[in-house]
Amino acid sequence: DFFHGTIVAGVIGASTNNSLGIAGVAWNVQMMALKFIAADGFGSGSGEIACIDYAITHKAQIINGSFGSDQPSEAEYLALQQAGAAGIIVVVAAGNDAINADAGYAYPAGYMLDNIVTVAATTNTDALSSYSNYGPGTVDLAAPGDGIGSTVNSSDSAYASASGTSLAAPHVAGALALLRSHFPNDTYRQLINR
Repeated sequence: DFFHGTIVAGVIGASTNNSLGIAGVAWNVQMMALKFIAADGFGSGSGEIACIDYAITHKAQIINGSFGSDQPSEAEYLALQQAGAAGIIVVVAAGNDAINADAGYAYPAGYMLDNIVTVAATTNTDALSSYSNYGPGTVDLAAPGDGIGSTVNSSDSAYASASGTSLAAPHVAGALALLRSHFPNDTYRQLINR
């Protein structure tokens, strides 16, 4: 009921070789869709933590976190830390406020956990997008985020384009899923380092 998760999921794993729409980065991936954001685009911290706990319990290997807040949360931090203890990589959007995320105000991107990969957005010329947060201490890398075509929720055959670090993060989550399939015995740190 809110397009955001559908467009992110398409970037990660839309089917290929079917003459339809777009191709996801990891076209053969298995996805676990967990929703805590309502139709109005807002969600609760308790809902997010319930989703992270569910992912841990059901042995997810990579979580894409295309969401954020300007307020830190100890409960969120602990849930993401527990994901790391379970060997789960959490790929998060850097945020769309054109600020240095090292100064705070962007979470979960601002948490210094070794299982988090924070992704900024780039343009089609590989420049940092004007809206993208940045920061040498908190942002790990950048990926395409401007005018990204993907699936949308209005129908089974609908496609649209959108921009934001929410579109950059699933490029990295998909790439990590591909790496996981080629290097299944890597620890999460070895995979991130690749």
